[in-house]
Amino acid sequence: MWPFTRKTVVDAAKSRIDNRWTGGTVNLVAPPLEPRDIGNQGARFVETEFQRGRGQEMYRCVLEQGEWAQQYGAIRELNLFASTLAINTDAGPVGIVLWRIAKGPETKAVYEHYLDPLHEPTRRMLQRIETQSRLKVVIRDNRSGETTGFWEFDNNFAMGEFAATIAQAVAGMTAGPFDHRIHLVQRDYPIEDLMALVAQR
Repeated sequence: MWPFTRKTVVDAAKSRIDNRWTGGTVNLVAPPLEPRDIGNQGARFVETEFQRGRGQEMYRCVLEQGEWAQQYGAIRELNLFASTLAINTDAGPVGIVLWRIAKGPETKAVYEHYLDPLHEPTRRMLQRIETQSRLKVVIRDNRSGETTGFWEFDNNFAMGEFAATIAQAVAGMTAGPFDHRIHLVQRDYPIEDLMALVAQR
């Protein structure tokens, strides 16, 4: 297990893509959920173009049960925190980002995001996120697909640094199927244990 220590990130705003939302009142209409997503909960990175002519960008999509999607979506101001770590299971390593959504000091939800540190496209995706000045978060009802919440945060989550760290840590490793590795993490490390590991740093 590697609980990565968060380093101070130098302000790279001048070299980053300015992807801040400038479209005024937000009224997002997302495409229908994929069949595999219906009923699922959790957070992932998704690529889309939010404003015509501004190009594609990566954002956080959170799928949540209808009641909670409506409740969280009604909160005007949220805080978003990311903690990174990796666990080496019997079948190989798993990278994890714990995304904590909070209103003031009150934690509303924590989502585990599992990433394959051996998958080069995943590491490139994390590096790409680092090039954005902002990170948007969209909450959707996991049954209807309705968009219930939208926020935008300064991109201080160090995903590029995480990508570089896990690439170095897993150099030369081999692993079994990623789904099996995730299963082993979920079996042996409940969310409370993952949060405790992060808190020990």
